[in-house]
Amino acid sequence: MANISVVVSNYNAGKEGILKALMDSWCMQSVEATEYIVVDHNSSDNSVDVAMSYADRLPIRVVRKNDKLGRAPLTIGYGVDRCIGDIVIIGHSDKIVRRDYIKVMTANLAGNEWRIPGECYVGYDDVDAVLNTNVDNRWDYAHSVRMQARHLKDGLHLRAAWTASFHKSNWNSGHLTDKREYGPDDAFYQSSLSNRGNVTRVEECLCIHLQHTRTCDKYYRHPTKTWRDK
Repeated sequence: MANISVVVSNYNAGKEGILKALMDSWCMQSVEATEYIVVDHNSSDNSVDVAMSYADRLPIRVVRKNDKLGRAPLTIGYGVDRCIGDIVIIGHSDKIVRRDYIKVMTANLAGNEWRIPGECYVGYDDVDAVLNTNVDNRWDYAHSVRMQARHLKDGLHLRAAWTASFHKSNWNSGHLTDKREYGPDDAFYQSSLSNRGNVTRVEECLCIHLQHTRTCDKYYRHPTKTWRDK
Protein backbone atom coordinates (compact mmCIF):
# COMPACT_ATOMS: atom_id res chain seq x y z
CA MET A 1 0.00 0.00 0.00
CA ALA A 2 1.26 3.48 -0.85
CA ASN A 3 2.40 5.81 1.90
CA ILE A 4 -0.14 8.59 2.49
CA SER A 5 0.68 12.03 3.87
CA VAL A 6 -2.01 14.39 5.10
CA VAL A 7 -0.88 18.03 5.09
CA VAL A 8 -3.03 20.77 6.61
CA SER A 9 -2.40 24.46 7.09
CA ASN A 10 -3.29 26.06 10.39
CA TYR A 11 -3.56 29.52 11.85
CA ASN A 12 -5.07 30.07 15.29
CA ALA A 13 -7.60 27.24 15.02
CA GLY A 14 -6.65 25.88 18.43
CA LYS A 15 -8.33 28.39 20.69
CA GLU A 16 -11.81 27.90 19.22
CA GLY A 17 -11.70 24.09 19.28
CA ILE A 18 -11.72 23.87 15.47
CA LEU A 19 -8.33 22.14 15.19
CA LYS A 20 -9.33 19.63 17.85
CA ALA A 21 -12.44 18.75 15.86
CA LEU A 22 -10.30 18.09 12.78
CA MET A 23 -7.92 15.90 14.77
CA ASP A 24 -10.87 13.96 16.18
CA SER A 25 -12.15 13.27 12.67
CA TRP A 26 -8.70 12.06 11.54
CA CYS A 27 -8.64 9.64 14.49
CA MET A 28 -11.87 8.07 13.26
CA GLN A 29 -10.74 7.32 9.70
CA SER A 30 -11.30 3.84 8.25
CA VAL A 31 -7.89 4.11 6.54
CA GLU A 32 -4.99 5.66 8.44
CA ALA A 33 -2.39 7.86 6.81
CA THR A 34 1.35 7.28 7.19
CA GLU A 35 1.78 10.78 8.62
CA TYR A 36 -0.23 13.87 9.46
CA ILE A 37 1.55 17.20 9.11
CA VAL A 38 0.17 20.42 10.56
CA VAL A 39 1.93 23.42 9.04
CA ASP A 40 1.37 26.14 11.60
CA HIS A 41 1.48 29.65 10.21
CA ASN A 42 2.86 31.57 13.19
CA SER A 43 -0.21 30.99 15.39
CA SER A 44 -0.45 33.01 18.60
CA ASP A 45 -2.76 30.52 20.33
CA ASN A 46 -2.35 26.96 21.59
CA SER A 47 -2.58 25.31 18.15
CA VAL A 48 0.77 23.51 18.38
CA ASP A 49 -0.08 22.05 21.79
CA VAL A 50 -3.50 20.93 20.54
CA ALA A 51 -2.00 19.17 17.52
CA MET A 52 0.75 17.46 19.52
CA SER A 53 -1.74 16.25 22.13
CA TYR A 54 -2.81 13.70 19.49
CA ALA A 55 0.69 12.23 19.11
CA ASP A 56 -0.34 9.08 20.99
CA ARG A 57 -3.19 8.47 18.55
CA LEU A 58 -1.85 9.75 15.23
CA PRO A 59 1.59 9.75 13.57
CA ILE A 60 1.59 13.55 13.67
CA ARG A 61 4.24 16.22 13.40
CA VAL A 62 4.01 19.99 13.44
CA VAL A 63 6.04 22.16 11.10
CA ARG A 64 6.01 25.63 12.54
CA LYS A 65 6.81 28.64 10.41
CA ASN A 66 7.52 31.78 12.40
CA ASP A 67 7.89 33.95 9.33
CA LYS A 68 5.02 34.94 7.09
CA LEU A 69 4.49 32.66 4.11
CA GLY A 70 1.46 34.50 2.79
CA ARG A 71 -1.94 32.89 2.57
CA ALA A 72 -2.81 29.23 3.00
CA PRO A 73 -1.68 27.83 -0.39
CA LEU A 74 1.94 28.74 0.30
CA THR A 75 1.70 27.26 3.78
CA ILE A 76 0.33 24.00 2.37
CA GLY A 77 3.05 23.90 -0.27
CA TYR A 78 5.71 24.24 2.42
CA GLY A 79 4.35 21.10 4.06
CA VAL A 80 4.00 19.13 0.84
CA ASP A 81 7.64 19.76 0.01
CA ARG A 82 8.57 18.13 3.34
CA CYS A 83 6.21 15.15 3.44
CA ILE A 84 7.22 11.53 2.81
CA GLY A 85 4.03 10.15 1.26
CA ASP A 86 3.62 8.77 -2.23
CA ILE A 87 0.07 10.12 -2.11
CA VAL A 88 -0.67 13.49 -0.52
CA ILE A 89 -3.94 14.88 0.82
CA ILE A 90 -3.96 18.63 1.43
CA GLY A 91 -6.45 20.67 3.40
CA HIS A 92 -7.12 23.14 6.19
CA SER A 93 -7.51 23.01 9.93
CA ASP A 94 -11.04 24.49 9.88
CA LYS A 95 -12.70 21.38 8.45
CA ILE A 96 -13.92 18.05 9.70
CA VAL A 97 -13.89 15.03 7.39
CA ARG A 98 -16.10 12.02 6.85
CA ARG A 99 -14.93 8.70 8.28
CA ASP A 100 -14.08 7.31 4.85
CA TYR A 101 -12.40 10.51 3.65
CA ILE A 102 -8.87 9.12 3.25
CA LYS A 103 -10.22 5.93 1.65
CA VAL A 104 -12.32 7.79 -0.94
CA MET A 105 -9.64 10.38 -1.68
CA THR A 106 -6.90 7.81 -2.33
CA ALA A 107 -8.64 4.74 -3.80
CA ASN A 108 -7.44 4.03 -7.35
CA LEU A 109 -5.90 7.51 -7.62
CA ALA A 110 -4.36 7.83 -11.08
CA GLY A 111 -0.79 9.02 -11.45
CA ASN A 112 -1.72 12.38 -12.94
CA GLU A 113 -5.02 12.83 -11.08
CA TRP A 114 -5.92 15.81 -8.88
CA ARG A 115 -8.98 14.69 -6.88
CA ILE A 116 -11.21 17.33 -5.29
CA PRO A 117 -13.79 16.47 -2.63
CA GLY A 118 -17.23 17.92 -2.28
CA GLU A 119 -17.39 20.31 0.67
CA CYS A 120 -20.24 21.72 2.74
CA TYR A 121 -20.30 24.58 5.23
CA VAL A 122 -21.55 25.09 8.74
CA GLY A 123 -22.13 28.75 9.49
CA TYR A 124 -20.49 30.27 12.56
CA ASP A 125 -23.85 30.57 14.31
CA ASP A 126 -24.00 26.74 14.39
CA VAL A 127 -20.32 25.93 14.96
CA ASP A 128 -20.43 25.85 18.76
CA ALA A 129 -23.24 23.30 18.70
CA VAL A 130 -21.21 21.14 16.29
CA LEU A 131 -18.12 21.33 18.51
CA ASN A 132 -20.16 20.44 21.60
CA THR A 133 -21.67 17.36 19.95
CA ASN A 134 -20.25 13.99 20.95
CA VAL A 135 -17.41 13.08 18.59
CA ASP A 136 -19.18 9.88 17.47
CA ASN A 137 -22.18 11.92 16.28
CA ARG A 138 -20.44 15.13 15.25
CA TRP A 139 -20.30 14.48 11.49
CA ASP A 140 -23.98 13.55 11.26
CA TYR A 141 -25.01 16.62 13.24
CA ALA A 142 -22.77 18.96 11.24
CA HIS A 143 -24.16 17.55 8.01
CA SER A 144 -27.71 18.09 9.24
CA VAL A 145 -27.12 21.82 9.88
CA ARG A 146 -24.92 22.48 6.85
CA MET A 147 -25.48 25.78 5.17
CA GLN A 148 -27.62 25.93 2.04
CA ALA A 149 -26.15 29.06 0.51
CA ARG A 150 -27.55 30.50 -2.69
CA HIS A 151 -24.31 30.12 -4.62
CA LEU A 152 -24.01 26.41 -3.78
CA LYS A 153 -25.75 23.55 -5.57
CA ASP A 154 -27.54 21.38 -3.00
CA GLY A 155 -25.26 22.86 -0.35
CA LEU A 156 -22.21 21.33 -2.06
CA HIS A 157 -19.12 23.30 -2.95
CA LEU A 158 -16.10 22.03 -4.90
CA ARG A 159 -12.86 23.89 -4.28
CA ALA A 160 -10.29 24.09 -7.02
CA ALA A 161 -6.99 23.76 -5.24
CA TRP A 162 -6.78 23.94 -1.49
CA THR A 163 -8.42 20.61 -0.62
CA ALA A 164 -7.32 17.73 -2.85
CA SER A 165 -5.38 14.49 -3.18
CA PHE A 166 -2.64 13.69 -5.69
CA HIS A 167 0.56 11.71 -6.19
CA LYS A 168 3.57 13.60 -4.91
CA SER A 169 5.45 12.68 -8.09
CA ASN A 170 2.92 14.88 -9.91
CA TRP A 171 3.47 17.85 -7.56
CA ASN A 172 5.06 21.20 -8.18
CA SER A 173 4.71 24.43 -6.25
CA GLY A 174 2.81 26.04 -9.13
CA HIS A 175 -0.18 23.85 -8.33
CA LEU A 176 -1.16 26.22 -5.53
CA THR A 177 -1.50 29.92 -6.10
CA ASP A 178 -1.93 32.65 -3.52
CA LYS A 179 -5.51 33.42 -4.48
CA ARG A 180 -8.96 31.96 -4.00
CA GLU A 181 -10.37 29.74 -6.72
CA TYR A 182 -14.06 28.96 -6.70
CA GLY A 183 -16.72 27.46 -8.91
CA PRO A 184 -16.76 24.01 -10.54
CA ASP A 185 -18.27 25.12 -13.83
CA ASP A 186 -16.89 28.48 -14.85
CA ALA A 187 -14.04 29.21 -17.23
CA PHE A 188 -11.81 30.55 -14.48
CA TYR A 189 -12.06 27.28 -12.59
CA GLN A 190 -11.11 25.28 -15.64
CA SER A 191 -8.17 27.50 -16.56
CA SER A 192 -6.88 27.55 -12.98
CA LEU A 193 -6.62 23.75 -13.06
CA SER A 194 -4.97 23.50 -16.45
CA ASN A 195 -1.56 22.62 -14.99
CA ARG A 196 -2.76 20.00 -12.52
CA GLY A 197 -3.27 16.99 -14.75
CA ASN A 198 -6.53 15.07 -14.78
CA VAL A 199 -8.88 16.87 -12.38
CA THR A 200 -11.70 14.77 -10.96
CA ARG A 201 -14.42 15.70 -8.48
CA VAL A 202 -16.07 13.62 -5.80
CA GLU A 203 -19.56 15.05 -5.98
CA GLU A 204 -20.64 14.18 -2.47
CA CYS A 205 -19.87 15.87 0.81
CA LEU A 206 -16.62 14.51 2.23
CA CYS A 207 -15.57 17.47 4.35
CA ILE A 208 -17.39 20.22 6.21
CA HIS A 209 -15.95 23.69 6.69
CA LEU A 210 -16.59 25.12 10.16
CA GLN A 211 -16.85 28.87 9.69
CA HIS A 212 -15.34 30.35 12.81
CA THR A 213 -15.77 34.06 13.48
CA ARG A 214 -12.33 35.12 12.24
CA THR A 215 -12.88 33.50 8.85
CA CYS A 216 -16.31 35.05 8.33
CA ASP A 217 -15.18 38.49 9.44
CA LYS A 218 -12.21 38.44 7.11
CA TYR A 219 -13.64 36.88 3.96
CA TYR A 220 -17.42 37.14 3.96
CA ARG A 221 -17.95 40.53 5.63
CA HIS A 222 -21.45 39.70 6.83
CA PRO A 223 -23.17 37.16 9.08
CA THR A 224 -23.59 33.70 7.61
CA LYS A 225 -27.33 33.71 8.24
CA THR A 226 -27.83 36.51 5.69
CA TRP A 227 -26.89 34.18 2.84
CA ARG A 228 -28.75 31.09 3.85
CA ASP A 229 -31.70 29.90 1.84
CA LYS A 230 -34.53 29.86 4.34
